[in-house]
Amino acid sequence: MRLDKFLKVARLVKRRTLAKEVSDQG
Repeated sequence: MRLDKFLKVARLVKRRTLAKEVSDQG
């Protein structure tokens, strides 16, 4: 897998998990 594509996916997953944590806490 290309590095830029991996970073893009990782960033999306990270942002999604952060949003999930915030929604769970709220």
